[in-house]
Amino acid sequence: MSRFERPVSMDDVKRVASRDPRAAGVLKRVLDMRRAGVGWYLGGRKPEEGFDSPGFAAFVLGELLLIPRSPADRERELGTWLREQLREVPEPRNGDLVFYKSGYAMFYYDPAGDSPFVIGMTPFGITALRPEFGERVGVWRFRD
Repeated sequence: MSRFERPVSMDDVKRVASRDPRAAGVLKRVLDMRRAGVGWYLGGRKPEEGFDSPGFAAFVLGELLLIPRSPADRERELGTWLREQLREVPEPRNGDLVFYKSGYAMFYYDPAGDSPFVIGMTPFGITALRPEFGERVGVWRFRD
């Protein structure tokens, strides 16, 4: 996985913000959580314990975009629940969630229009990777 890593900084947030402020807010929150040392934990649901990939994406979207979760939703598999809350789209744009066959749910960004990456929770912590690091299942977008 390390051969697909890509550095990400606040410069990327600024570039995204000029085109999509809401997507930039998500990226900023992800980077803030990385700086705070939020780590990986299988089945984790809160920053203090860590997250797996879908749990991290659900937390960030729930916190920033206010996707409501009922008590029954909390018992469901998060990857499935997330896809039900979002709408599938053919190609990603800044802030969309890309789901991978390996189980990752990663936020997509292309701040300069020529250097796309996905960022989210991995067993190595919050990591930015080139989108081709794994086989893509699909792309889902927050319903505006």
